[in-house]
Amino acid sequence: MIKTDSDGQVEWENKFNQSVHAFGYAVQQTYDGGYLMTGHSYDNNLCWGFPSYNVIIIKVDSSGSELWRSVPMGTIWGCMTYAAHSIRETSDSGFVLCGMSYVESICKTAADPDTGLPYTSNMILYKGDKDGNYVWSHEIYGSYKTMGTFGTETSDGGYIFTAYQGIDYATDGDALVIKTNSVGTLVGLDERSSDELGVAVYPNPASAFIILDPIATAKYSFSIYDGLGRIVLSGNEMKGKLKVNISTLTYGMYHLRLGSDHHLMSKKIIITK
Repeated sequence: MIKTDSDGQVEWENKFNQSVHAFGYAVQQTYDGGYLMTGHSYDNNLCWGFPSYNVIIIKVDSSGSELWRSVPMGTIWGCMTYAAHSIRETSDSGFVLCGMSYVESICKTAADPDTGLPYTSNMILYKGDKDGNYVWSHEIYGSYKTMGTFGTETSDGGYIFTAYQGIDYATDGDALVIKTNSVGTLVGLDERSSDELGVAVYPNPASAFIILDPIATAKYSFSIYDGLGRIVLSGNEMKGKLKVNISTLTYGMYHLRLGSDHHLMSKKIIITK
């Protein structure tokens, strides 16, 4: 981290030691005159041939001295890889960040020959307190690459995030906007109906299972969210008709999100017993 004056002259700099590699991607000055920085660190692990990373957050004072650091996703195990791209201080002196993740089952799929990264990634949202401790988080599953790019607090006390979703970071892709309330419950997505996606969903209401039946879609992913915005069931890179067992879920209304190509669509489903 390097601090300069208005003429670009270095006032101070600080290197933060990690076991192997660390990358800083975003920094913001905080209300107390210090700074929050986030990025990811590499711990010499391999994820099916790919480097494994984890989110790192560092808080420093106005002179660049470290106050605390946090690795909020925990220790990397096997193919768990996370990276943060944006961090913003919130009115409670905590912060929100967003970025991307690769999970073990997805890392086993084919890799992009240009970047070496898995074809599929998910968006992560994370809220921490003033000391770097966990408050809430979400992982948003999309089709192909989904990457959080920016997040900030809104005037109603909630949060809004933007993301990229598409096949290739450099060329194709769409913008995705996600809104949460103050406790992290998802309250809005830039979304389309499941009919536009070309995946039929039935029966609805359902008690034991639902059928996802693609009419004109080759590959798709799905996530089922409960009323608190938590993912209770999910699947990626699905092909053909799929029977999803929902017998373990309690009765009530759920939100089914379907991803295909560059788009994220949604449908409410009701589970009865």
